[in-house]
Amino acid sequence: MSTASRIAKGIIWGVVSGILYYLIFAVLIPMLFSFYNIPVQGEITSTSPYFILGLILVISLDTIASLLRFPLSLPFYLASAAVALFVMGSLVGWGKITRDVYLSGEKMVVSVDASPLIAAVIGISILYAFISSLNRLKEE
Repeated sequence: MSTASRIAKGIIWGVVSGILYYLIFAVLIPMLFSFYNIPVQGEITSTSPYFILGLILVISLDTIASLLRFPLSLPFYLASAAVALFVMGSLVGWGKITRDVYLSGEKMVVSVDASPLIAAVIGISILYAFISSLNRLKEE
């Protein structure tokens, strides 16, 4: 494979995987939380500077990782995953859910700690990023 085609393939793969990765963790997972009436800290809109900055960071890190060979690409894959997961964790309040509930006219505060669930999602995602970068080693 020529250098130019390898670079073009790396750029395309980095942009596509960065967009998908970011959309899953910054848009889809918080949207699923909202769908099941689990409160989220805030919503990111496509015009939000945080959305744009996060998207640019994840795409850039994924593109750099796609262009580099294995040992050098690993930190970029993991950093890309960390940025996307940080945005997701920030949106879902790192699993700390607090709501006011009115029961028989009395206000009660109900708190749930779902941080083990968030930690599991983050752990699985980092592990996936690590394994996918190792998989690239096999392809090279």
